[in-house]
Amino acid sequence: MRSLARSGWFALALLFAAVLTSGGEVEGQCSMCRTLLATPEGQRMAGALRSAIWVLLAAPFGVFAVIAVAAIRSRKRLDRTEPDAIRGRHDHRRSVQDY
Repeated sequence: MRSLARSGWFALALLFAAVLTSGGEVEGQCSMCRTLLATPEGQRMAGALRSAIWVLLAAPFGVFAVIAVAAIRSRKRLDRTEPDAIRGRHDHRRSVQDY
């Protein structure tokens, strides 16, 4: 079941990446923007803007990935060391020093 969930997330991530990287034709909203995009200089500006968007998206995704990996590793480490304590099966008769 766990590998099925992982493969589902992987397929979703691949689909998301494919949608993000599929380049389409850029069209301006107003007539001046459309005219500018018809020139080589406008195409360069559109390419620079597209690259800037990717750079700006990299930081939040990177931070999220680091936090997610740290949380998963921490959870796995705790599962190996104290599986009963995480699942809520504490022996309440023990003293604080026993933990």
